[in-house]
Parts: sequence; structure tokens; C-alpha cells
Amino acid sequence: MPEQEEFAAPAAAETPQQDGNPQQRDAATDQQPAVAPESTGVAQRDAEVPQVPQQASVPAAETFQEESVQTDSPLTQTAQAEVLQAEALQPQAPPAGVPPFGAQGMGAQGTGAFPVPAWGAWPAVEPKPKRPVPWRWIGAVVTAAAVGAGCAFAVMAPRRTDLPGLQTASDGRYVFAPLTLPTLAAGQDVPSADPAGRHLADIRKLLLPAPQGAVSDHAVTLTDGWLSQSDSLKLTVADSARMDFGQYGWRHTAAESWKTSDGAETKIYLLQFSSQANASTAETTLAEMTGVPTGAATTTLALDDQILTYFKVSHGSTNTWYGIASVRDTVLEIVYTAPSSVGIAPFRQEFSLQTELLE
Repeated sequence: MPEQEEFAAPAAAETPQQDGNPQQRDAATDQQPAVAPESTGVAQRDAEVPQVPQQASVPAAETFQEESVQTDSPLTQTAQAEVLQAEALQPQAPPAGVPPFGAQGMGAQGTGAFPVPAWGAWPAVEPKPKRPVPWRWIGAVVTAAAVGAGCAFAVMAPRRTDLPGLQTASDGRYVFAPLTLPTLAAGQDVPSADPAGRHLADIRKLLLPAPQGAVSDHAVTLTDGWLSQSDSLKLTVADSARMDFGQYGWRHTAAESWKTSDGAETKIYLLQFSSQANASTAETTLAEMTGVPTGAATTTLALDDQILTYFKVSHGSTNTWYGIASVRDTVLEIVYTAPSSVGIAPFRQEFSLQTELLE
């Protein structure tokens, strides 16, 4: 126990020697009591270690000079440049009055997606008040549209001639039933497809039916709907008619006649020949129609690709139109007699419809 106290005493005395003067430190060392070595081995080991002479303390001015000299080395300059660069990269403090940016002033996760004021969320926008639905204007528009549609339907539904102010004065044309063609037997061609342009259907079924209100006057003598050859020859004043009929292959003549309420009389004759070419040649002979004065003015009427020729003869208050045309293998003749108050429109109507049936 006495040995431990002697060992601790020098340690307590060494503490104030570090901050004192070198001369005082040496004097304190001389005053320390000698400590007996614990063993011979420890003394021998201490004797082998060379003693490093203690350096005298350097004044503060010399230490500062050495540090300033050492900063001039390349390594020290590089370290200073790195320090300056690090200081430049450090974020600067925001000016006074500007809120800082960070996790609260950036995106939802602080990634810097967009800045948001640090003092809170964006100010709430008050919703605009809903405007009332203009039901009155909507009702007015719907009503106007309904009324306009109704008026348009009311104007377009009836026939034009039934509307006040749009009615056209009648030109005397008749009302005919829808036209129908006879049914051909299996394997028979229509005239337009036949090389000779022949009508293979019964020619009597191709006669124009009488219009509404017309009555048959039996002005033409027929046998089972056919006109005899002698009566057919009376349709022309040409002397060569009999010979031409035989030469061009006359087959038969279908005819009909009727009277209408306007006082007009219509007679239709269909003279059929063996071919379209023969019918076209026979038309020249038949053009000298009975009842047409020599040198009467000739008028032509073009209907599609057909040329119709007619003559007008007046007797007092009566007018008669004589028309003739060659359609396929048939020569068509129409004699229309009407009061002078009736115009030419009904004659042209009948001529056009009968030609359409023969096409």
C-alpha cells in the first residue's frame, strides 16, 4: 500500500509541468524524489531505450510562420480549392422575407417537382354559382321547331295542284291508268333484243287503253279487235298501198277508238309488218294519210330517239291532228279530232304514251 501511494504522487506532480516554463519544468524535475525501481529487468529495459532530448518551446510567431510556409505547397493549395468549391456548392440562406424551400416547399415528397408556399396549401377557390337552366328558352325553341316541321309537312303532303296559288291551269291532258306490258312466253325476246325488231307479243295488248271518263264509240269496225285488210288500205291514199302491203310483209292491224268528255275523238291504228326495216319503208307509203290535204304543213315531234310526224287540219270549229311514226316492226297512226277549244296537249300525250308501249 505505501508503494502505490508513492507511485501516484509523481503523476499528480507531472500535470502542472506541461504548461510551465522549461526552466521551471527542469527545476521541478530536480525536486521529485527518486523512486526505487521495482525490479532489475525494468531498470535494464529503461536503460536500453535512448533518451530523446526535449525541445525548447517555439514562440507563437515562429509557429505561424511555419504554417504560412506550409500552405504554399501544392497539396495545401488543392485542399483550399476543394474547401472553396464545397462552400460555393452549399445552399445559400434565402433573403429576408422569402420562405425557404424544402420538403415543405417542394413537391409532395420533397423532390422539387413544383414549389408550394411553405406557409400552407394553395388558397381554396370558391366554386362559381350554378346558372339556372333557361327552361323558357328551351321550350320556345322546341315549340318553334315543332311548328316549323308541322307547317313543312302540311305544305308538302298535298299535291302541288291542290294548294292555293300553286294550282296549274289544266292543259286538257287526260288521266290514264298505269301502263303495263303483256307477259312474254318463255324464251321470247323483247323487240329491242330481237334482231328484226319484232313484237312477239299480241299487238292488240299493246294498244293504249282509254283514259278515265272515255267511252268507246265503235267508230272503227273491228273483228275480234283486228281491222280488216281492206279497211287498213283505206288509211292511205297511195295507189301503191296494196302492192306495198304485200311486198313489205303486212301481217295485221289492231285498232281502237274512244270519245272523251271534252268532245274529242281518238282513233289509234297499229299496222304490223314482218320486220323493223319493212315497217320503216312502209311508213313512206302510209304517210299519205287519208284526210290530209296535199301539201299540208308537216310538224315533227322528237320523243327520246323517236321522231313523230303529224299534220293539223282545221274544219270550222274543229281541228284534226294526223300523226304517224314507225316503232320497231309496227307503223303507228293516230287521228285526233277535237273542238278548237281543246289544245294539242292531249294529242301529244296519247302519241307519247302509245310510242312508249311499242318500245
